[in-house]
Order: sequence, then C-alpha cells, then structure tokens
Amino acid sequence: MIRFKGRSTLKQYMPLKPIKRGYKVWVRADESGYIFVSSKYIQAKLQEVKQSLLGERVVKDLTEKLSGSNHKVFFDNFFSSVNLLKDLQAKQIQACGTIRKDRVNLPHDLADDRYMVRGASDWRSTVPGIVVVKWMDQKPVYFKLPRSNR
Repeated sequence: MIRFKGRSTLKQYMPLKPIKRGYKVWVRADESGYIFVSSKYIQAKLQEVKQSLLGERVVKDLTEKLSGSNHKVFFDNFFSSVNLLKDLQAKQIQACGTIRKDRVNLPHDLADDRYMVRGASDWRSTVPGIVVVKWMDQKPVYFKLPRSNR
C-alpha cells in the first residue's frame, strides 16, 4: 500500500493494515526487496471486468516472464489456490504459500485441531505432486507447495 490521503477513485481503504488508505500495488520482488515487476490494483467497477480469482490472476500476471526458468515464488493465503499451483507447476515455476483452510480442493482428512499440540504437523499429497501441510502453532497454519522430484 502506498500512502495517499488525497482524493482519487483509485484509492483503497484497508482498515486492518498499517497504512489504511492509499494505492494498492502488487509487486514481484527478490529476497533483498528489489522490485522486478509491479502492477497497481484497479477496482472492478473502474475496469468494468469481473474480478473473480483476483489473487490467482495477479500471480499469473506477475510471473508470466518466469515460465520455464525454474524460479521459486512465495505468496500468502490471499493468492494461494490449488489451480494456481498446478498452473505454476506446468510452467516449471516452483511455488509455496500459506493457504486458507476453507479453500476449494483442500483435503478434509487432516488431523483435527483438538488432537494436535504445538509443533505437530500433518500432510497430504496429490498425484500431480502438490503437498498440503498443516502445522500447529497457536492456531493451525496451512501450507501448499509442489512436491519435490529430488
């Protein structure tokens, strides 16, 4: 979020963020913070297009030039989905991210929260090679990543 207090139709309000008002910008950066690609968020009503699967579309747009170069991409639970990991895997882009427990295509037979102690984990793998890991901290944390062929 880039802080902006003036008047603009592109300004966003996110009450739970440290910078509450401003321009929302998506970026692809390296581990040192150097930005390679950026894209600003424009509301659906301004674009006149449907914003379904926004997080998935943003990641695909930011990684389109990485195809076939065996890069590693990390993102948070807003962007994660099973379909996104399959698409990135097909482009030979490795990806890892936290995922919300109510996302479509997550396994339902992971260990119950009541029986997991802090530090415990459970995991499941799919045939195409996508792994879901549930790790218990104070609350459960879910990760999705492609299974390594090594």
